[in-house]
Amino acid sequence: MSRDPISPDPLRRQLTLSGAAGLLAPFAAAAGSTAAAEPPLLWPGDLPPAVTCGSGGTTAVRAALFGVQRYRAPLSDLAGTENDVTLMAATLRRLGVTQLSVDAGEVPRQRFVSRLHELACQSHCGDTVLVHFSGSSFADEHVGGGQFLLPFSDLDLGTGRSPRMAPFPPGLSSRVDARPVLDGAVFAGDLSVYVDRLRLRGVNVVLVVDGCDGSRLAGQGLATPDPSVSASAWSWRPWLDDSRQAPEVPLAIGACFLLLAPEDAAELSLPPGAAESRIYGAFTFALAASLLELGTDASFETVTRRASTLHDVYLVSQGRPISSGWHGPAFETSHPQRAMLAVGLPDRGRGRVALQPLHDRSFTIRAPRLQGGLARVSAETVTVEGRVEAPSSPAAVWINGTPGVLRSGGEFKVSLPVRRGENPLQLVAYWPTGDLALQHFTVLSAPRDRLVLDGRRLALLIGVKDYADARFGPLATPLEDVREVGALLRRRFGYETALRGADGSERSLLLENPTREQILRALSLLRRELGDADSLIIYFAGHGLYESETDQAHWLPSDAEDGEPSSWLAAADLRAAVQRLRARHVLVVADSCFSGAMRSPLGVADEPPADRLQFLDQVALRPSRMVMTSGSNEPVVDTGGRGHSVFARALMQALTDQREPVTARELFFRHVLPAVRARASQTPQMFPMREGHGGGELVLLPSV
Repeated sequence: MSRDPISPDPLRRQLTLSGAAGLLAPFAAAAGSTAAAEPPLLWPGDLPPAVTCGSGGTTAVRAALFGVQRYRAPLSDLAGTENDVTLMAATLRRLGVTQLSVDAGEVPRQRFVSRLHELACQSHCGDTVLVHFSGSSFADEHVGGGQFLLPFSDLDLGTGRSPRMAPFPPGLSSRVDARPVLDGAVFAGDLSVYVDRLRLRGVNVVLVVDGCDGSRLAGQGLATPDPSVSASAWSWRPWLDDSRQAPEVPLAIGACFLLLAPEDAAELSLPPGAAESRIYGAFTFALAASLLELGTDASFETVTRRASTLHDVYLVSQGRPISSGWHGPAFETSHPQRAMLAVGLPDRGRGRVALQPLHDRSFTIRAPRLQGGLARVSAETVTVEGRVEAPSSPAAVWINGTPGVLRSGGEFKVSLPVRRGENPLQLVAYWPTGDLALQHFTVLSAPRDRLVLDGRRLALLIGVKDYADARFGPLATPLEDVREVGALLRRRFGYETALRGADGSERSLLLENPTREQILRALSLLRRELGDADSLIIYFAGHGLYESETDQAHWLPSDAEDGEPSSWLAAADLRAAVQRLRARHVLVVADSCFSGAMRSPLGVADEPPADRLQFLDQVALRPSRMVMTSGSNEPVVDTGGRGHSVFARALMQALTDQREPVTARELFFRHVLPAVRARASQTPQMFPMREGHGGGELVLLPSV
């Protein structure tokens, strides 16, 4: 179904008003022709005096939910917005919110304004106000001068002007410039004024918009740390992964949280597969599910990342594949680590959660057997059986969009296919009242009797012995080191050290005395060659350099020049190159001076669980980005290993001795580290890269 009241396509909510310009253009002139009157409708007088912050008064969470379903022509009615607010109301009540109002169906603009005014008058310092809007929304140059707006049931595109929600308070008028105003519509500027007034009184604000183009609200300053100054809030658009650290907020300012639906605000038919299903906004449903699953004390960042993941899962389960150009939900806040439904003034902590969630709905899962939220199967399908523990039997049960068989007493059975590897699953029980029960677990599908590593295994071997700049003296062993390590990886562990083309040509991955450009070109080649399931080892032996001015480690290629940083290969450049690779596992091994300055080390390797095969299966199927170095931020010796460096000899001996599958981390801590410490005054390191590490491990599987 479509939440776009203009688009005739019932399967999409994407609102691109440029396509509807012919329909809206006749009304655009009336909407933007004269200056708007601005009587104080939202603020009829001064608000009640704010409770002094820190006075110890009782604080509360209050919510107002709006599901606009009916519109005037030329806009069309929507199908699922009433269900959205029913769902959110049930969710908030389950989470302990008792002070909430619901307006659904035919909702005129004035009712929205009045409800928000009531919330403003009731709330004081330390309270949290949540406003949820589900309905149409758009932004286009033909309507409202391109400004984002929320239309209500009395939107009349032909009448022209209506008052703003509020006059501009002193000091805030610069936040909202002059713009047209429509009858029955609320603009982003109106919301900015409302949020500013509440936050300046120490009230925390949560604004949820489930409508097309909702992400247009991001970046308009609603969540800045202080509304009177210009600063950047924490924002996250999952399709760009552009999160950044939020600045600290003055203690006199309330927190702000924005949760905004994607440009294509899709809807779901639930329960899946039912003859009589209800329509829900995918974003609202994912948000409700994440709140119930994580609880009231989860941080805003945690809730939004889970909601984004569930949103995509739900769309895929109903035949809406996520393409590379997909623009998902957008999130913005002044306090990413604060609980969204916490009360009290924001500070460096998470906030105080005053709600008491109801735990009256849960699952008992009999099959498959779960251990710590993980079940291991060897088949291509899994059957989940159990019982819903609740005051009444649910109307439906499903897992990741696959409906199950529901029997009397809440007994259920759901069968669904699983792919090799980790399969994150969410079990959902549904009641038409809007109540949900949820449980998240993972099914690991892998053979039970042996370890199978999928994907290609490649090794890029870089040895630099001779340097064009005489100030970098020649080294003794790098070429011998990379040749022997490459031979061991190829012979005993199945690694490719050359790429073969379809025409029979061969491109060696053994680089002897390469230049900086040759190293980067080899990494670019691997970027094109590697797939999502592949593993890559990058081994470097050569000079290393530490630059104190930038606190950065560098590899020195053969054309490196003393005193010329542009000729070096910085750790940041290497990290960027690795980040571009699609491989599941990347292990960087650096036998060079100062290589340990790349990052702080890990601790000693944890003992794996008793079921070693399950452990290896699990870590081999999760992504990893790890670095192993021959020393910390210090010089390392180039000899001492009988024709090899001490580190290379220890690594080669460890590879030679392995008879059973081993993780790279186990190999390092159990074999390489103690062997090097016994022979040289250097301390090898191992640590994860900041980017792309997903808790997995590169597993080495010897052939004999």
